[in-house]
Parts: sequence; structure tokens; C-alpha cells
Amino acid sequence: MEWHEVARLRQGLYRFFGAALLPPDLERLRLLQAAAGTLDDMGVDAFAFARSWRRFTDALTTVEDPIALGSDYIRLFEAGVGDVPVPLFESAYRADARSGGTGALLASIRRRYADLGLEPDTGVTGGIDHLSIELETMAALCAREAEAWETGAEARVATLLAQERSFLADHPGAWIPKVTDRLHAMKADRFYRALGDALHAFTHHDREFLAVLEAGVGTA
Repeated sequence: MEWHEVARLRQGLYRFFGAALLPPDLERLRLLQAAAGTLDDMGVDAFAFARSWRRFTDALTTVEDPIALGSDYIRLFEAGVGDVPVPLFESAYRADARSGGTGALLASIRRRYADLGLEPDTGVTGGIDHLSIELETMAALCAREAEAWETGAEARVATLLAQERSFLADHPGAWIPKVTDRLHAMKADRFYRALGDALHAFTHHDREFLAVLEAGVGTA
């Protein structure tokens, strides 16, 4: 597999997981099922997180009732007044609202997006620190990386790898394990439990992969 193909696969995985964390409906589920097949064809099985990926895609293919899945989505990610069981917003895990920490965190994330030249669309998620938005950000950086590989712009590749590694470590990678832990604690159904495990395994692998790849490009 060529490096630009790896970047495209990683782009697809980040987009896939971001979409899977949005409220489920029949159309989105059908698109996810089709995308899972495409990602399989791109070579997911070659990576260490493939087993967790397979458990989730197996769960995805057996979903027949999006209404029941939607009920579990609400129970896990939306239920409660100020006390959501499994928040999908970074600020819920990494900021103290009582001391003004939420505003400071959101301001820093907003600056980060601006530094990357990105303007996230929060129309569906309702916040710039939603996990889907952060995963879409990683997907956008992977797309830029793929283009840099394809054009032979190695200096650009090195810059993008550093951006990806830094953003992943500072943001989604820093709190995805907490989401996974809460999904297990809440006894989430098979779909969302497997989704959390697969996302955790993928992002953990990607942090290590980026560190190795960045070091290799930097010394080439």
C-alpha cells in the first residue's frame, strides 16, 4: 500500500467514525454500511486495530431497527438535564465550567481550527468540540496529507503529519478513552459499545503510527 493510499484510508476511517457518532437514521445507517465495505476494500485488515473494526462492522451489518438504535443514542448521548451519561463534547471531560474553563477550552479549540485553516460546520452537532467535528478535522488533515504524497511535496507531508499528531494527541485522542469507559459503564448496546472500542483502538494505533511515520519522513 502506497503512503497516499494509507492517508486516504485513514481519512475515510475518521469520516466514518465521525458519521457513526451522529444521530442514527435509516439513510445514515445505509451509508455507513456501504462505507464500511469500501474501507474494507482499501485494506483495513492490514492494521492492528482490524479486530475491533470487524466487531463493530459486524454489529453495523445486523442493525435492522434505526428507531431502537436511536433510542439508545438518546439514552447514552443526549438524556438528562446537564447530566448526559456519555457526553460527546470535549468540554464535558476536560473543562471546569464553574471556573470558566469551558469558555477557555472552546476558545483554544476555535484558535486551533483557525490555525489549521478550517471552519467546522456545527449545524448538526451544536458545538465545535463535538467528537464528530474533531474526527472530521482529522479527516481533513489526512486528505491534505494524501494530496501532498500524491504531488511529491515531502516537506508539506512532514508539516501535515506534525499537525495530525498534535491535534490527535491534544484533542480527540485525549478523551476518547473516557468515552469508551463510560459506554461500558452504561452497558451500551452492542452497536455503541463496539463503536467506542473500535474508535479507541483506531485512534490509539494512529497516534503511534503518526509518531513513527513523522520520524521517518523527518529523517529521510
